[in-house]
Amino acid sequence: MIYFIQCPDGGPVKIGYTSHLDARERLAAIQACSPLKLVLIATLEGDTRAESRWHRQFAEHRLHGEWFQPSARLAEALSAELARQELPPLSGPFLPLARDEHQAAVREIVASAFATHTVL
Repeated sequence: MIYFIQCPDGGPVKIGYTSHLDARERLAAIQACSPLKLVLIATLEGDTRAESRWHRQFAEHRLHGEWFQPSARLAEALSAELARQELPPLSGPFLPLARDEHQAAVREIVASAFATHTVL
């Protein structure tokens, strides 16, 4: 199963794969490592090859690892694939942020994470 996770107020989108039948389990594992609230915005039928195709298709939007800059193009492709697979439409906010706004948000998150991290 391919899943798409994003913060409720927008921001980066994680495109990942899980072999679990319930992507909510994967969301819980990712949420445990995130300082921000995350929501599952969509799931698709697919394997690791399908996940890799999504990653390649949106490579120019890759921020880090499996995290991608949200865009209208990504939202349209996801909506089209959900319809093709006869799955419910996007269930989350899927809010693209302007690139500058996103970069500022990421800088704030990183600065906050490092400010609270103690180096021994």
